[in-house]
Amino acid sequence: MHILYSLALSFVSFITLLVGVIAWNRRQAPGGAGLLLYLLGMFTWTTAYAIRWLVTDTVAQYRWLDATYLGLVIGLYGMVIFALQITNREQLLTRRNLILLAVEPVVVTVILWTDQYHGWFYAGMRSPDTILNGGFVFWFNIGYSFLVSGLTMLYLLYEYSQASHLGKRQIGVVLVGMLMPALGSILSFLRVLPSLSLDYTPIFFTFSGLFFFYALQRSGLMELLPVAYGRLFERMPDGVLVLDERTRLVEINPPASSMTGIGLDQIGKPASEVLSQWAGLSEAALAMEDMREEIKITSDPARHIEMRVMPLLSKNKHRDGVLILLRDLTERIRMENSLRQMSTHDGLTGLFNRAFFEAELDRLERGQNYPVSLLLVDVDNLKKINDNQGHAAGDEILKRTAAVLNDAFRSEDIITRIGGDEFVVILSNTGASLDAGVLQRLQQSLEEHNVAYPTTKLELSVGYATADINTPPNEAFKIADEAMYLQKKSRRANRQ
Repeated sequence: MHILYSLALSFVSFITLLVGVIAWNRRQAPGGAGLLLYLLGMFTWTTAYAIRWLVTDTVAQYRWLDATYLGLVIGLYGMVIFALQITNREQLLTRRNLILLAVEPVVVTVILWTDQYHGWFYAGMRSPDTILNGGFVFWFNIGYSFLVSGLTMLYLLYEYSQASHLGKRQIGVVLVGMLMPALGSILSFLRVLPSLSLDYTPIFFTFSGLFFFYALQRSGLMELLPVAYGRLFERMPDGVLVLDERTRLVEINPPASSMTGIGLDQIGKPASEVLSQWAGLSEAALAMEDMREEIKITSDPARHIEMRVMPLLSKNKHRDGVLILLRDLTERIRMENSLRQMSTHDGLTGLFNRAFFEAELDRLERGQNYPVSLLLVDVDNLKKINDNQGHAAGDEILKRTAAVLNDAFRSEDIITRIGGDEFVVILSNTGASLDAGVLQRLQQSLEEHNVAYPTTKLELSVGYATADINTPPNEAFKIADEAMYLQKKSRRANRQ
């Protein structure tokens, strides 16, 4: 019997139980399930091992020594789950992955408890003392346990390097806590500690328990979940570039790479080289001054970007680098332009609409920038076409009319659709003396168009008037409107 050793193990069990009670009260928090499994494995291991060194019956010693392996497999299972939960990787804990992770512990436990029938685990080396040798399943389990523990700690070490200050504090404590039992196992297998028949791994659980106690009580473990800096940086919706004090590119996240076309292979290169094709961005980066402005990146397609430049200052106000935030405004500007287009343009023909025409007419009247001619165009027989052929045919007639008007007039002339079949053209700096030439251009455009549509020719009635100091635009519009209807009435009479 090893009374002192058993008492030490009982103390470890008590510490583990105390930490387990605290963890149980926070079991719904991130990491709760994994930590409870890990602590349950530690408690099972240390308690069974303590009892083994108290009992004197050899059969009971064997039974309790076998029970320690149950604690080992439970603890290892919980360690992996806990590590993934506290680092925001719970999406990996699918049912399939949990079952796969449980295969080795379950199979090894069954083989252990049935060793008397096949000898795969102990290989005839079963002893009431701590077993440090055995059959092929024993060594497979040892290798598997060290492999899983090592990979878990390497993973936590990586997450530690990527974490924020809070994350480093929490993951660091967890990492050290998990490292202690591994260190005890290594020392036991190397047989460098006194009393070679004893396994010192459970004793090192004391340090694990104390570290986890500190993490739960003081560092916000399972209350404030750490967020890894690397994943946060990559998942930010805005683009981020980081330059060092020598203005070399040291980091770029996926949105910034998408906006600028700069790949990870450009990291380490000077900003003057990497950003050379974007003058505004390059100048801001090299100046390392706090600023905000909009720039246009002439990529394919072109992008409108809001750029914010912020120097990275050390505690003594020395510039250690610069942070460049890029927000893509392209879609917002496209939507604004689209809304602006919708508010001023006719959806069917793409010409300016009645609201724009009326606003322009008011502006002309206030500005008195004369002479200005107004030409009204009405599509003949549109109602008949709609009634007989349908509105789709009528819409096609209206779009063809818009095409004729666009072809007939100058780019500075304003062509509008003000009603169902009515169009108005505002011809700036055009007086009555030029109206004949304007009408001639319209007639020529109409005739050329109708050559392509011999069976569905366009027929347009036209009226025009010129606004001057004596005839304001609104009055000229009425005159042109009357002239257009006189022409339409005359055409109807001639057809009859």
